[in-house]
Parts: sequence; C-alpha cells; structure tokens
Amino acid sequence: MTKKKLLDTFTNFDEYLIQDLKDTELAQAYLQEILNEYYIDKDIDLFLHCLKPLIKSHGSVAKFAEKTGINRTYLYKIFNHKVKPEFQTLVNILEKLGFEFTVKIKKTS
Repeated sequence: MTKKKLLDTFTNFDEYLIQDLKDTELAQAYLQEILNEYYIDKDIDLFLHCLKPLIKSHGSVAKFAEKTGINRTYLYKIFNHKVKPEFQTLVNILEKLGFEFTVKIKKTS
C-alpha cells in the first residue's frame, strides 16, 4: 500500500493498529509483546493502555463490555487508570478476546 493510500485509509495510528489487530496471529504477537513488556517494567497502566486497541479491534468498547459481562463504565475506568482490575477480570477480558493463559517454567542461567 502506498503512503498516500495508507494516509487516506487511516486518520491516525490507533485506527491503523486496530485494523491490524483484527488478524489473529498479529493480535497474539501484540498481546505477547505487551505481556513481555509488563513482565519487565511491571507497569500495569501501560499494559492496560495497550490492551484497549486489542479490544477495539473486536468492535466498540461498549459491545465488548456487553460480551464480557463487565460494566461498560468500569471497563472505561480500567483504561483511564482510575481502577485496577482484578486478575479474574483480566482473565475474562483475555478469554473473550480469544486467548488463554499458559504457564511455562522460567529458564534460569
């Protein structure tokens, strides 16, 4: 896609990212990367901020809230760093995005 065509298609980077995240393999790589970053810096606010485009790639936040059974206002509070979600809420979000948690043994040096 040419630069001009790309600029005509998307008005900002967020729209471009949201469109790209509709690809399940790219979405998985994106989620893995933001989890890796969280593992390094422990910045939950940044992790939650980066999770929002993944949710928007599935439609509106309001529809996603309906799908998960999470109050829409509470979901927006999570993304605006007003509340910290419980672990089960994060699991619910990730499951509704089509992902599951796995655990592996940490490699030691």
